[in-house]
Amino acid sequence: MANYLSTATRRVVLMWSFIVLLVFTVFSQTTEFSYQGSLNDSSQPANGTYDFEFVLFDSLAGGSQVGSVVTRNSVSVADGVFTVSLDFGAQFPGTARWLEVRVRPGTPPSANQANLGSFTVLAPRQSIASVPYAVRSLSAGNADSATTATTATTANNASSLGGIAASQYVLTTDPRMTDARTPTSGSGNYIQNTNSLQSSSNFNISGTGKGNVFDAQTEFRITGNRVLATPGGQNLFVGKGAGTSTTEADNTFVGDNAGGTNTTGGDNVFIGVASGFNNLSASENTFVGFGSGNSTTNGNRNTALGWTALNANTGGTNNTALGANSNVGSGTLTFATAIGADTVVSTSNTIQLGRSNGLDKVLVPGILDSASISFGGVSVFSSSGDNVFVGPSAGSSNSGGVANSFFGSFAGESNTIGTSNSFFGVNTGRANLSGERNSYFGTLAGQNGIGGNDNTFFGFATGASNQASGNSFFGTGAGNQNTTGNDNAFFGLNAGGNNTIATKNSFFGSGAGQLQSGAGGENSFFGFNSGNKNNGGVVNTFVGAYSGEENTVGTSNSFFGVNTGRSNTDGERNSYFGTLAGQNGVSGNDNTFFGYSAGSQNQATGNSFFGTSAGNQNTTGDDNSFFGLAAGANNTTGTKNSFFGSGAGQQQSGSGGENSFFGFNSGNKNNGGVANTFVGAYSGEENTVGTSNSFFGVNTGRSNVGGERNSYFGTLAGQNGVSGNDNTFFGFSAGSQNQASGNSFFGTGAGNQNTSGLGNSFFGLNAGANNTTGNDNSFFGRGAGQNNDNSGASNGNNNSFFGRDAGIGNTIGIRNTVVGAYAMVLNQTGSANTIVGRSAGNKTTSGDNSFFGTFSGFENTSGERNTFLGRNAGNANVTGSNNTTIGFNSDVASSGLQFATAIGAEAVVTSSNMIQLGRAGGLDDVDIPGELRVRREARFDMDARFNLFVEVGNLGAGATSLCIDASDRISNCSSSIRYKTNVNRFDSGLDLIRRLRPVSFKWKDGGMSDMGLVAEEVAEVEPLLTTTRNGKIEGVKYDRVGVVLVNAVKEQQQQIEKLETKVKALKAIVCELKPEAEVCKKIDD
Repeated sequence: MANYLSTATRRVVLMWSFIVLLVFTVFSQTTEFSYQGSLNDSSQPANGTYDFEFVLFDSLAGGSQVGSVVTRNSVSVADGVFTVSLDFGAQFPGTARWLEVRVRPGTPPSANQANLGSFTVLAPRQSIASVPYAVRSLSAGNADSATTATTATTANNASSLGGIAASQYVLTTDPRMTDARTPTSGSGNYIQNTNSLQSSSNFNISGTGKGNVFDAQTEFRITGNRVLATPGGQNLFVGKGAGTSTTEADNTFVGDNAGGTNTTGGDNVFIGVASGFNNLSASENTFVGFGSGNSTTNGNRNTALGWTALNANTGGTNNTALGANSNVGSGTLTFATAIGADTVVSTSNTIQLGRSNGLDKVLVPGILDSASISFGGVSVFSSSGDNVFVGPSAGSSNSGGVANSFFGSFAGESNTIGTSNSFFGVNTGRANLSGERNSYFGTLAGQNGIGGNDNTFFGFATGASNQASGNSFFGTGAGNQNTTGNDNAFFGLNAGGNNTIATKNSFFGSGAGQLQSGAGGENSFFGFNSGNKNNGGVVNTFVGAYSGEENTVGTSNSFFGVNTGRSNTDGERNSYFGTLAGQNGVSGNDNTFFGYSAGSQNQATGNSFFGTSAGNQNTTGDDNSFFGLAAGANNTTGTKNSFFGSGAGQQQSGSGGENSFFGFNSGNKNNGGVANTFVGAYSGEENTVGTSNSFFGVNTGRSNVGGERNSYFGTLAGQNGVSGNDNTFFGFSAGSQNQASGNSFFGTGAGNQNTSGLGNSFFGLNAGANNTTGNDNSFFGRGAGQNNDNSGASNGNNNSFFGRDAGIGNTIGIRNTVVGAYAMVLNQTGSANTIVGRSAGNKTTSGDNSFFGTFSGFENTSGERNTFLGRNAGNANVTGSNNTTIGFNSDVASSGLQFATAIGAEAVVTSSNMIQLGRAGGLDDVDIPGELRVRREARFDMDARFNLFVEVGNLGAGATSLCIDASDRISNCSSSIRYKTNVNRFDSGLDLIRRLRPVSFKWKDGGMSDMGLVAEEVAEVEPLLTTTRNGKIEGVKYDRVGVVLVNAVKEQQQQIEKLETKVKALKAIVCELKPEAEVCKKIDD
């Protein structure tokens, strides 16, 4: 047990948050009084039983104990509040008394009293207020005659009661309380609750009321004009145009245009229309009254009180003007003080009391010094340390606090070191000791707060119990019970009235957040009774009368509009915008509703409804998104739907889910279809049970009822299809009449007339536009296959057309493959063509052709089984068949050849049944690594040693010369005149032979030794004896050397014959002279 008590004592951290002293019963013959206090345990309101000791002292700290210790054991504490009766005897002679309270955990069952632990002293001691101190009335008895009697048991005669003339009271026994004498029932002298505006009456009323519309976003507005704002750090601006340009902190501006041009000035208090209006950067000024301090721009620490007071000051500092039109003589004075209406002080460091013309008397019956002004011994004004205290006992305890402004009886009475506070009204901030930068306006505002900072309270009893910081309360009773809750903003009659510890709340409107008493924080309630019952919910935003009224623990909700989310109690992360939006939902999380009555019956989770009546009947359907007037209005249980557009999915009432409808009336009649996506006005409008469809564009799939797995994109795409599955249409009016399945149409008008054709793929403007029943076609390109299946006779099937207008003329041709713009545009019935290339086969009307290359087979019309490969290949062919040309510009020499083949760029075959290798004129070498057979009469072959063998038919046996003809063909040599023209004499002979230079040499390729002539040298002698290749000397025509030798032999023969003639003549002469000579002897033949 001892261990339990020790542990409990260590665990309890007792915080003395506030003390409310209240006498419930004062006994005329005893000194006993009732005492009520508040106790926090670990920063939370205490609950349970505690032991208390109460000790009376004659000072706040130290001092002497007065009377004996009063002990109260096992006191019940509920929600931090306890009440005890205390009796210290006759210890209240009229001097100050302070109560010290000590506490410890209460006695558990069977606990040993010695092991309970010591008491914890709660600091500071509490001043005994006037009400309980009234037990001194025991020594007063009856007050037969008293100038002032705070409390009297019996007063036989008093001129006033509570400051109100006794003549203003009516005894309860007065007959006028019941008879018909004036004021009668219904008289204007009573405050009446009527529908029309009552004539002006004076009244003082309490209770709950109702106001007109409050218009606020980041500030409070009335009739659209900002009247209260707290921007930046610790600023408070009340009034139209007040502080609109301020960027600095700690300013309080009250009145239209008060501080209207202030920018960087801080710690200013301006109260009154246009007060401090021209202030720009000046700080620590206090201007109270219409136009007060109006001309000050950069002068600091000035104080003005009264109509237009100090309005001549511009840059002067530490000046004070009290009284209507009180002023300074020039704009730059310092420490100049003018007191009294129309009083003007003309020099610095001067206090002017009254008008300068001597019209005023200054009567000072008591003490007047530089620190304060007192009347009758009561300080009513003091100004030291940048403080201004006006009113009996206002700031009377101040010791080190600076920059304070206290106006009103007992305002800031207990303040010691608190700084930069502004208290206006009787008892405002009365208990404040050290709190800083607080602004309280209104009787009892912040009266019991001891140390909170940066609070702004405006209204009767606002923040009366506050001990925390950063709160802004506006309105009678607003934040009245707040104790430790920080950073709250309450605006309106009793707004946040019961809040005690919750933080970071913003309540605007009569009754807004009124009943919150738990720890709910970071809530924003705006509107009559908005969030009225919240008691633990956090991070909520309710805007509109009755919005979130029933919410208790729901968190992270945002409700905007009258009755929005009114019934929600524990739903979380919901966002409702619009009158009646989500009004009847009790729970349900993560919903977003925007629009009148949107989601008004919702009890589900994860829905997003936008538009009047969107999702209006939804109850348990989750994860839906409806956007537009009546979008998804009848959906009740369907889930995971997305509807966007007026009437989108409007009639869905079944369990259809995972649908996405976007556009006016899109998916309007869906009632069971799932996994559909409709985008565009009227898209999928008639769909009921069709599933897995995707329609994008106005009227896309409009008539579809039960078709599945269709994808339509483009206005009117697939619009009239009732059924049909697995279709994909992309483009304006693509597949608009389709009733079949498995088609893919891409492009404006593509497959537009298709009805029952299956398995078609059309891509491009009007591709396959007129196809109706043709199957398994593939058209790609603008106008590709546009007229396919347009004859009405039979179907064009299994065609593939790619390119603009490719196969555009085809009607019933089948198994054609056409790739290229304008390729095969004239074909209607030809089949089994394969044509690739721009304008390839452009005029073809036949079949079984293969054209590859731009303009290949361009002129072909009825030619069949042709193969043309290369740009312009076979371009000259028109009616020829079975022709083959391979290579750029490869062609036939005439339009009707048969079985003609040209191989190589610009190769042209000149006749039928012929193969042309390379260009004419021998410009191309033909390299054949294997065997080459030329016709049936000849064969070329090469053995392993690279020896070339040429076999030519019809040559017979033996060595035979072969020649290369003009067409570079190897053939039998011929010298017939039939093959020659321009025949002339050639006379060169022996002289030419003498000029030739035989040489021996080695071949560079292989190094083989050889002999012969040098072609270049021969060309210099006779070019006709050489051959050329590509314009260069290549070889020697050794066979033509024989022709030259013929001429040389002829020349030698002539020489021989001439010599023989000469020899004969000489012989005759010799033989005549010498017959015996040997030469003269006759020789037999």
